[in-house]
Amino acid sequence: EALGTMLSLLLTANAERLVLKSDYRLRDAAAAAAFAAAAAPFGLGLPAAPPLGALSAFLGSRAEAVSFVFDSEALEILDANGPRENFAVGGRNRWRYSDIAEFAFYPSSELPLLVYFAERSGSGSGASDSQGHLFPVLCDPESLVRLFEERVGASKRTASPPRRLRSGRRRAGAARMSLAHRGDEAAAPPRMVAPAVSRRGAAGIFAAAAAHAGAGADTGLGYVDDAGQVSYSQ
Repeated sequence: EALGTMLSLLLTANAERLVLKSDYRLRDAAAAAAFAAAAAPFGLGLPAAPPLGALSAFLGSRAEAVSFVFDSEALEILDANGPRENFAVGGRNRWRYSDIAEFAFYPSSELPLLVYFAERSGSGSGASDSQGHLFPVLCDPESLVRLFEERVGASKRTASPPRRLRSGRRRAGAARMSLAHRGDEAAAPPRMVAPAVSRRGAAGIFAAAAAHAGAGADTGLGYVDDAGQVSYSQ
């Protein structure tokens, strides 16, 4: 693993800055599912059609506004106004390759609908004490997979679910939010302490995000921002 990390650092030392182009396949898939639900016989699919339509609209707007950027040192998420602030811990949504402990694509790298990675924030020494991030793949998926493997390092790729699913433990109740000064609206951004990830589908995550696209949505799985990002403490 150490050798793989060193090779990755050497390869990225003089790497160019790449901004991945938007990809609308998730939006189109959700729109097709909404149309199919609306057209189902006897109106059986009508209850599902509006949420799927909202999901499609949300994914399309986020694909247009949010960019994945790979430079020589780090991965960064930008929006139309530039660097994004991380809603959970504050600071820029920028993560050094050397701080990313593991990453994965779900359901697979051949069909990447979600990208997950865990990064060591602070003094953590491994993925077990890191911050987890889960995004819908709203950029060119082939380039995203290739750049993660080249710049983060193929040795950090895992085929397993995120650690909270691997633990097999469930905790009841909603996510708890601790503020620097409780009740102070000007307090520092909240850090979300989420329960163990429940076995909800990706559509449930993004539908919750679509319903709260202007703010954040507590899904009971983590905290979803308006880019579709789920962040949680591992």
